[in-house]
Amino acid sequence: MQIRCECGQLRAEIKHFPSEMPGRLACYCDDCQTYLMHIKRTDLFVDGAGGTEIVPIYPCNLSFSSGTERLTCLRLSPQGIFRWSANCCNTPIANVQPGFPWIGVFARPYVVEDKHRLDNTFGPIRSGIMGKFARGQKPEGVADKLDFKAFRSTFPFLLKGFLLRKAKGSPFFHGDGKTPIAEPIVLKKELREKLRADLSKIERHSRVHSPSTIS
Repeated sequence: MQIRCECGQLRAEIKHFPSEMPGRLACYCDDCQTYLMHIKRTDLFVDGAGGTEIVPIYPCNLSFSSGTERLTCLRLSPQGIFRWSANCCNTPIANVQPGFPWIGVFARPYVVEDKHRLDNTFGPIRSGIMGKFARGQKPEGVADKLDFKAFRSTFPFLLKGFLLRKAKGSPFFHGDGKTPIAEPIVLKKELREKLRADLSKIERHSRVHSPSTIS
């Protein structure tokens, strides 16, 4: 199955879709919100509370077919996870941590060619986490941090990933599995704090999913 950035210069193939995937998750953490703010893609929040939709895959199941020169890597802090986007059209691609059997692919690359792909494959978003960082009222059904529902949907995926060493072969890192294929940009603390302050100024809006769809 193919995913791509909005303009099509960056393309990738996903193996074992959707059999080796835990489904759709929404994260409301301040880091995910800050990242979309930085790359000017707050239009991709799933709701007015600042949720970011992620559909995880195993690193070994992803391969790029074109456009890797368009990848840009950002870290919100020196120890932050590696956040990747396509600089040709500012499409967020994935959040990655080396050695971890999880690539958190943003929803947007899945639905550029077929806006109903995720709905038809997985149904609605089933789990929302880190609701304590939600802007305004926390959506119904979203956990303050992590809850059993999120654990139940992701633990088998992660356990299988660790046991079968599915973190190997990540296309975001060189052969050593640690060195990113693009030099990361690390945000200064002052800019990170400014971006978070600016989040409060964003007009409340509703996008693909309303909070009530997370159940």
